[in-house]
Amino acid sequence: MVALEAMLCGANDVRIRLMEGWICISAEIDWLGDNEVEVFERLMPFRQGGPNAVTSEFLAVVFSRSVVTGVNDSVRCVKGDSLGPAAVLEGVRGRVVAFEL
Repeated sequence: MVALEAMLCGANDVRIRLMEGWICISAEIDWLGDNEVEVFERLMPFRQGGPNAVTSEFLAVVFSRSVVTGVNDSVRCVKGDSLGPAAVLEGVRGRVVAFEL
C-alpha cells in the first residue's frame, strides 16, 4: 500500500527491497511531502487514492517493531531505536520508508 501511494503521487521508479528482515520502499520523489510527521502518527486522507482512501504509513507503525523514513540524505527513526538497513540507503534521492517485520 505504501508503494502504491508513491506511484499515485507521481513516482515512476518505486522499489521494494527485503533487507535483513526489513521491508524498504523507496521512490525518486518525496511522496509524503509536508505530511511526513502526521502520516506516521494517524490515518490521514489520501485524495489521490479515491474518496475513502487513507495513508498507510501509520499501519506500519502500528504493526511493525521498527519504522524509519528518510528523504534525500537524511534518515530518521519513527519507531524503535534502530535504523536497520535504511542507514545503508542514505544518499538515495527521494523518499525511503522502511519497517521491520
